[in-house]
Amino acid sequence: MSEILAPSLLEHQRPLRADEFERILQTGLFADEHVELIHGRLVLLMAQGPDHVGRVNWIDTLLTRRLSRVLGIDQDRAIVQSQSSARFTSGSTPEADLTVPEPDLMLVSAPTAFKGGPFDPDETFLVLEVSDTSLQHDLAEKSRLYAALAVPLLWVLDLPNRRLHVFRQPDPRTATYGHVSTHEGTDEVTLHTLPEVGPLQVAELFAHMA
Repeated sequence: MSEILAPSLLEHQRPLRADEFERILQTGLFADEHVELIHGRLVLLMAQGPDHVGRVNWIDTLLTRRLSRVLGIDQDRAIVQSQSSARFTSGSTPEADLTVPEPDLMLVSAPTAFKGGPFDPDETFLVLEVSDTSLQHDLAEKSRLYAALAVPLLWVLDLPNRRLHVFRQPDPRTATYGHVSTHEGTDEVTLHTLPEVGPLQVAELFAHMA
């Protein structure tokens, strides 16, 4: 019976919208779970290992210290947001109405973050994903997702190989990045979206790792 009903049921499905997803979260329904909305579908996030958690905590600290030092009295311009849902302004791209990811870390406009979002793409200075077993998924599917959302700068931190993959120049129409590069060791990378931060050596992102 289920094989007969399945095609008929699929015809009546529709994707969940971002505003509906946020209202569901506000009810506390998923208080004990990490979920994100991807292409209108709920996705359960996998549990994170200690190396993953440690990297997120370290890079959060590193960027927060750098922001405080270089922005001075204007340090409220940007803030580091870790492992929180990232809602983008409705209509900024078609994907924004169907997707609310939960990246490992974002560098975003402080005033909008204090209000709880949503963000315009130009208020998102950096999205970072820390990858170990999820590397191929993050380099492929996740990069296409963030390109579709017009995120201007995506970093994928490759823990096993201690490399940083940098994605720039998003094209939401094709869900691709026009410029992709890989860096390691003493290579320097810059936040072109927030140049005040200055260059960072890739090795700094892996500091304190065993």
